[in-house]
Amino acid sequence: MFEQVKKVVLDSAIWSGKQTETHKFVLTPAIFKFARDQYVELLRLVEIICEALKGVDSMAMTAAQPGCDDRGWGIVRDALRTQVPKLDLDLLDVGSNVGAGIFKFDIIEGADGRFYVPEIDTRVVQNWGVGILTERMRFVVAPEAQAISNMAQGVVAEFRRQGGTNDDILYLIYPDVERFYKPYFMLLKAAVAELGIQVEILHENRGLQVATEGGFFVDLPFCKLNQKVAETLARRYRNGQVKFLVPPKGHLGSKNVLGLISNASGDDALEEILRAYIPAETLTLLRRYFPESRLVHSASSWNGVGQRYLLKGVISGGSKEVTLGDAGEFAAKAEQARREPFRFILQKEIETRVRQLPYFGPQGELMEDGFGVRLIVHVSSVGEIMDVSATACRNKRIIHGGKEALMFGAAII
Repeated sequence: MFEQVKKVVLDSAIWSGKQTETHKFVLTPAIFKFARDQYVELLRLVEIICEALKGVDSMAMTAAQPGCDDRGWGIVRDALRTQVPKLDLDLLDVGSNVGAGIFKFDIIEGADGRFYVPEIDTRVVQNWGVGILTERMRFVVAPEAQAISNMAQGVVAEFRRQGGTNDDILYLIYPDVERFYKPYFMLLKAAVAELGIQVEILHENRGLQVATEGGFFVDLPFCKLNQKVAETLARRYRNGQVKFLVPPKGHLGSKNVLGLISNASGDDALEEILRAYIPAETLTLLRRYFPESRLVHSASSWNGVGQRYLLKGVISGGSKEVTLGDAGEFAAKAEQARREPFRFILQKEIETRVRQLPYFGPQGELMEDGFGVRLIVHVSSVGEIMDVSATACRNKRIIHGGKEALMFGAAII
């Protein structure tokens, strides 16, 4: 089994040359097994998150209008604008689709056996290649298991919903800060090509010409070296000359969305707005899945906060800008959060379930240890699951990818 799983990774070219070390992770014969009732729960969770994001998107558009100046709308406006790229905010009124388009959310399984959703994100393309890889490994490990989804097919379906055909090119322009993910972008390109769609992958420094010409693009990249690329794409998107598979809705990927929906402080004005845009049943259900998440914008945000809370930057990925409540640097980070309203959220730490998982040692020997697991669920613009993959770490408090992490797929058992 070790050689079969390893061959999947080698054939994907993720491990080639220096990437064998830089993109290292631990091979495993594990899969995350959804029981039928858990899968039904997952489908319902996807449904209510989609419903809530549509409501929050409408709230953001209303909050941007003149006249929404009372305290409740001020909280909504500031929470959904802080740290969000300016180009995304400038395009808030473009397009008829309300909601996130393609997005992802993370699931942590608590020690109490419940699913928790600590993050929702609309910057998702970095993970598409990972989903393709873990599904291929899952097929080798358990070919008889019922697959939940297929990432490459999901991307092609989204492309066709946007009007793309086999004669069109789908461009993926990646910013320099995401160059680590290029091998996964290349895997995505190869997988989608097998389904008849051509993907062209370009570094931001090579993207201006195609941005000027318009057409189909994966998303609006957050360019730092060549901001003109992003500005050109944004302008042409407003003029209808560019289509994005992932629309520029960075505000819906802000962790402040969890803070707004949680309304942990019980703010009456905010609650009235939430209930006007999100069905009451959806709010109630989501608050069971979200760990307590507090908007950090006033002194009262800190009432009752202890060492089992995390500070998270509202626009950040993975373990970046996550500070544990008992970490030495928490006091300094908390002071920064007090100076910069809505820049962070406070989130109650989830006591993670420890799973005993098998993994392969350096020579292929089968071993076992306790890991915390994070599931990553990608959802299409029509609310269909595109992929479910898993990352597992021995560090159960901050679960993220890396050289010591396991990556594997999921199936219905």
